[in-house]
Amino acid sequence: MDSMLSNKPVVKLMLLLGGLGLLLLVASNVFHIASSKLTHYEKKEKTIKVLKQVKQAMDNEIKHINRVYLRISSDPVVQDYLYAQKPASFDQRSTEELVMKSLNKYKAANPSILDVYMYVKSSQSIVSTQAVETPEHFFSNQLYHSMEYATWQQLLKSYQNKNYLYLGQASKDSFKSPSLALFQSLPLTDPTGPDATIVIVFKPDSLQSILDTVDPDLRGTVMITDKYDEVLLSSQARKAPDAEVLDEMIGDSGVQYMNENGIKVVLFYLKSTNPQMTYITIIPEHLLDR
Repeated sequence: MDSMLSNKPVVKLMLLLGGLGLLLLVASNVFHIASSKLTHYEKKEKTIKVLKQVKQAMDNEIKHINRVYLRISSDPVVQDYLYAQKPASFDQRSTEELVMKSLNKYKAANPSILDVYMYVKSSQSIVSTQAVETPEHFFSNQLYHSMEYATWQQLLKSYQNKNYLYLGQASKDSFKSPSLALFQSLPLTDPTGPDATIVIVFKPDSLQSILDTVDPDLRGTVMITDKYDEVLLSSQARKAPDAEVLDEMIGDSGVQYMNENGIKVVLFYLKSTNPQMTYITIIPEHLLDR
């Protein structure tokens, strides 16, 4: 008993050290949990930041294409072809060749443009960067596999027309080489139909490069969908989210959690209104928690 009392300071020291060790262990676990949550948060913030960059890059590309449309629609050669009084000696072919030169000028000046063509109401014809025999023959060479000829014709003749459409593909990997185009009528508000419809087709590689900014460490999918929830662009081959998930995307931006083939995934989205598009990133949840 006397021995234990004489060693009382030692016992207290041992108890104190044991308590400190326990506190350090608890603190270490708390720090690890907090650190994990911070990493999860940082990954979410990084994902949202990348998605915003994709949206900004696409917005810039669309603004650029719209400026090209305005230049073409106000081009003196195009205006004369559509609206100038035609003399008795009017030569349709030579005038179309002048328009072709103008369209080629805009195509050459803009590396992101694959092609430019114009439907002309008065002659029911197509003027492009190359000679066109008939609209049917022109359409057959465009690889617009997602669209029938009748649909394409109807689209050309629509008024108040301003669309960004997935038209087909330039290779077997359709998600990597889509044809995306601006269809815009001239003028926009004539209920009798447009005098012309200008079509500007994006170059697939320039569009796909917008998605190449995605952080490979996240190993997710980035996609852009149109107002009909059709996939316009995607970094991987996959369909748009199910209708139930899309119905929940009611705000301008947000995060959705869903189960995909037994795997928990996180969906981030941003919406734009002009044109109406949705930018989506889908990442397996465990990659964010890692």
